[in-house]
Amino acid sequence: MKKKLVSIIFLFLGWSVLSQTTSLNSDWKFLKNPISDISEIKDEGLIWERTNLPHTFNNVDAHDEKRGMYMGVVWYKKSLYVESTSNNHVFLTFEGVNQVAEVYVNNEFIGTHKGGYTAFSMDVTAQLKFDDYNEIAVKVDNTVNKDIPPLSADFTFYGGIYRDVWLVRKSDAHFDLLDGSTKGVYLSQNTSVEASEISIRTKIKNRSKAVKKILHFKIFDAQNQLIVQKEKEFKLDQSVEYTETIRVRNPKLWSPDNPYLYTIEVTLTDKKGTVEDEFVHKFGLRWLEKYKDGSFSLNGKGLKLIGANRHQDFEGLGNALSDDTHYRDIELLKDMGANFIRIAHYPQDPAILEACDALGILAWEEIPLVNYITVSEDFNQNSKTMLREMIRQHYNHSSVIMWGFMNEILLRDNKGLKANPSLNKDEYYKKVNELAVDLNNLCKIEDPNRFTTIAHHGNYDKYEEAGLNSITDIVGWNLYFGWYGADFSRLGKFLDDFHTKHPTKGIIIAEYGAGSDPRIHAITPKRFDFSEEWQVLYHQSYYEQFKVRNHVMGAAIWNFVDFGSEGRGDAVPRINSKGVLTTDRTPKDSYLFYQTSLSKEKLIAIGDVFWRNRTGFSSDNTLKQPVHIYSNLKNTEIILNGNSLGNFTFENHMLSVIIPFIDGKNTLIVKSANISDYAHFNVKIIPSNLTTLHSSDINLRMNVGSHVYFHDTFSDQIWLPEQEYKENSIGFIDGSQLKTSGWKIGVGSEILGSHLEPVYQTHRDSISNFKADLPDGWYEITLHFAEIYAKSKREKLANNLNSDGEPMATDLNRMFKVKVNEREFAMIRDLQDFRATSIKKRVYIKNNERLNII
Repeated sequence: MKKKLVSIIFLFLGWSVLSQTTSLNSDWKFLKNPISDISEIKDEGLIWERTNLPHTFNNVDAHDEKRGMYMGVVWYKKSLYVESTSNNHVFLTFEGVNQVAEVYVNNEFIGTHKGGYTAFSMDVTAQLKFDDYNEIAVKVDNTVNKDIPPLSADFTFYGGIYRDVWLVRKSDAHFDLLDGSTKGVYLSQNTSVEASEISIRTKIKNRSKAVKKILHFKIFDAQNQLIVQKEKEFKLDQSVEYTETIRVRNPKLWSPDNPYLYTIEVTLTDKKGTVEDEFVHKFGLRWLEKYKDGSFSLNGKGLKLIGANRHQDFEGLGNALSDDTHYRDIELLKDMGANFIRIAHYPQDPAILEACDALGILAWEEIPLVNYITVSEDFNQNSKTMLREMIRQHYNHSSVIMWGFMNEILLRDNKGLKANPSLNKDEYYKKVNELAVDLNNLCKIEDPNRFTTIAHHGNYDKYEEAGLNSITDIVGWNLYFGWYGADFSRLGKFLDDFHTKHPTKGIIIAEYGAGSDPRIHAITPKRFDFSEEWQVLYHQSYYEQFKVRNHVMGAAIWNFVDFGSEGRGDAVPRINSKGVLTTDRTPKDSYLFYQTSLSKEKLIAIGDVFWRNRTGFSSDNTLKQPVHIYSNLKNTEIILNGNSLGNFTFENHMLSVIIPFIDGKNTLIVKSANISDYAHFNVKIIPSNLTTLHSSDINLRMNVGSHVYFHDTFSDQIWLPEQEYKENSIGFIDGSQLKTSGWKIGVGSEILGSHLEPVYQTHRDSISNFKADLPDGWYEITLHFAEIYAKSKREKLANNLNSDGEPMATDLNRMFKVKVNEREFAMIRDLQDFRATSIKKRVYIKNNERLNII
């Protein structure tokens, strides 16, 4: 039989030699069943699914219309043949299991790991049968647990073994994998322009009789040339911790502009030179400072941190991503011009920090204490364990500059008080403060060379009252002026006020962002309309405000990528759409804005990538609509269909130009400084005077109650924004646009039963008449309805009507009639709460009667 090789990928392995480490990702069996006991999974009636890792069981149900998803116990198992070799000390290493994992080998319990976002290793030597088949079983539970962070958050808690699993074989003398690091070797540095003192701390375990060992230390440059080496012979008992210092003269410094990486090899051998264990890692040499005014310095030079937050999910995959997909996200971040990432809100795959090291992205990493805490010893200990594991596992990554441990921890303090009913507010705040102090101290014990930080929501008084503004080196603020709060300009005042009160404290805008659905576009964008255009205005304003303030260390966009949030009912349900990339990593206009603002290369790009299909009313033969162009150049020439429209000047890296499109295909070219971009726009012009058309030429969709264009990507049809009626055209006669909460455009809740959520979420309230001056002929008319108020709120509404149109405040079903040209079109009754309803009928218009809907 001939062997067939499908493909092969070579990757740098940063923590052990390849011969000792084997991936166990393939050929697992999965059981979605809340069985609690290992003995019960042998039931022959159980139906197991075959799967490979990484794997999650929530990639579908976390995004369907049904509220909630499966959160409970599942099982994974795998049959594994283990040969006897010279390396017969065997460990299982799991990079991430959400969130409680119980591991069994051959039905014997090995141990439990709590926390879904840090790695763990378990020694399985005693339970294995060598030169035989072994069964590994893992019980996984992603149920929210009051003693395990996170308790709640604006992201989906996908369950499963969603990162890599490794079989690690060691000799009897080896670097310690069980101290929380999964590595056992720690690299610290004291670096300057002249030299770098590299401290290499090793933790070694020994079960062999031979006690004399040698540690070999080698450092190679980026060209793999050996530049320094050292050896140390020592006596090894059962365990030892040994530190050696190596000096590199005139180091090539690591930075975002030049992410130069050295390679270190630490080898443990016996007296004969036989290799017992080996550690290999790429690392950069750099030093960090925070100036007295709060600004940040890398290698003695001031640097503004500009980047984004990043969640770890991908469309259709949940959190079960490949290393390549993780790496690609950091490439996209780098391509945007960023130098900084906040890894939110939990430690992520090792591939992320490997990419940050290699590509030059500075990182803030944190544990998932979000919204509120449980006041208990178990919660405190689990939080400390998570923090300790995160720091130890990612200690050697030069890209990491700060450790975080709380996010908006007082945002849901009402839930915190409910979860801790024996405490009043002052007592609860005191407990939060005590935990923050403990975690900050733990950071400094584990790693005194990096900054500590936490992120607050924009309520200064709360965090000041709780004493949380004074604990960490850096305070992050999640600020949404212009989205959840009004007025972009409030950002600068907030930052200046905090600096005045805490003049030596580092400040980072830990989050800022505005939602955008790429199907939604507005010529006159408004706050909370989910248009791409408002998102760009938001980011333009924030960028201009924070880049000129030296006391602001930096800022991180919320979010880099649209991500899963199972509890959300926005324009795109189950998704937090504040990303500058879509869930499938397509750039939005806001990404182009940052790319052209931050890039050192000359760039020009036509935006509106998701708005290339256009329609609208026109009284002549052109449709005049804006096109957005992004560049770091001063000006550009714009050419439409071969004709120059002239030269235009950029302001704040953007240009909005009204383009006179013709009906059909349009080609737009922008040229400047020997670079150019082009785009095709498909345009359908609707005459303002509808009476000039034949009935068969009319195909209109109007989103009543909305000022935006909406692109139905399934049918490739454009919904027009509403307009007021004018003679010979179409529009509303009366009513007002619905704004919930006094300012939110539309209902702000998910509408079930349709992919046209934004159409159903916006309404014209109290409308009694809609007119369209259509020419005679047959028409298919579809009216769309949705009950946007729960029954508990309907009694308060003034427009509850009975079937005769008379007020009837007690009628919770809100029945009403719809007439078209005085003929009954429909009786609307028993609308289901928050569910799409449509009624379609054919109507014949004759004798110039037009169309009148009441």
